[in-house]
Amino acid sequence: MEIIQHIVNYTLEELKIIDKFGEVYRKYPKNPKRAYFEFRKYIQNINNDIEVSNLGNIKINSNLVPLFKKDDGDIYVTLQDKIDYKVYRLVAETWVEFPFDDTLNWDVHHIVNNGPNVPENLIWIDHNLHFNKLHK
Repeated sequence: MEIIQHIVNYTLEELKIIDKFGEVYRKYPKNPKRAYFEFRKYIQNINNDIEVSNLGNIKINSNLVPLFKKDDGDIYVTLQDKIDYKVYRLVAETWVEFPFDDTLNWDVHHIVNNGPNVPENLIWIDHNLHFNKLHK
C-alpha cells in the first residue's frame, strides 16, 4: 500500500483569524525549489508582495486581484507583467507542507478532482504516481 501524506499547519493566530473571518492570508514564500519548474526562473525577480489565502484568493501588494480560467481549465492569477501562475500551485506552495527540499519531480493533486483550491483539498504527490495511477 502506498501512503500519501497530507499536512497543513496553522499558527494559533491564523486559527483565530479563520474563526473570526473565515479566511486568512499568508505571505507566499517565493522559494524557487517549491515553484513550478517553468516558473523558477521568474520567481526571484517578482517584486510584488504576494499573499495567498486559505480559500484560494490572492492579494498582490495588499490588493485582492482577479482570478481567471484558461483553456486548460485551471484558475490562474497574473503575478507581474504577463507572468500567470496556477492558483492551486500558489496555495500548495504556501500552505501545504512539503517534506523534501525540491518539488521538481512532484505535482500538486486535488483530492477532490478539480475541486476547490484550498489547502485541505491539495496534496503533494510524486509525478509518476500522479499520472500513472491517479490520472490513467
